[in-house]
Amino acid sequence: MPTSDRLVMLRLRECGEPVMLFGEPPELRRDRLRETLVRLGSDRGMPLAAETEDEHAKKTAKDDELYYTTGAQTLRNVRQWVLASSLARYNCFLF
Repeated sequence: MPTSDRLVMLRLRECGEPVMLFGEPPELRRDRLRETLVRLGSDRGMPLAAETEDEHAKKTAKDDELYYTTGAQTLRNVRQWVLASSLARYNCFLF
C-alpha cells in the first residue's frame, strides 16, 4: 500500500476512481484506495507508474557510472602543450 500521496492518486487513477474528491485530505484518500482495492479484489497496491520509475532510477544510476575512452592523438598533443606552457609560466614565478 503506497504511503506517498502522489502514488495513492496514481493507483486510484489506475483503478478508475476519482483521483481527489473535493476537500479530501490525504489520509482519507488512502482509506478510499484501500476500500477500492478490497472491493476490486486486487492485491497490488503500488501503481504501475511507480514500478517504471524505479526501473528508470536503476537505469539512470547505471548511466552515471564512470568510464574512460581513448582520446585522439591530437587531443593528447594539445593537452601536453598546455601542461608544458603552464609549467613554464609557473617556474617563472618561483624564482
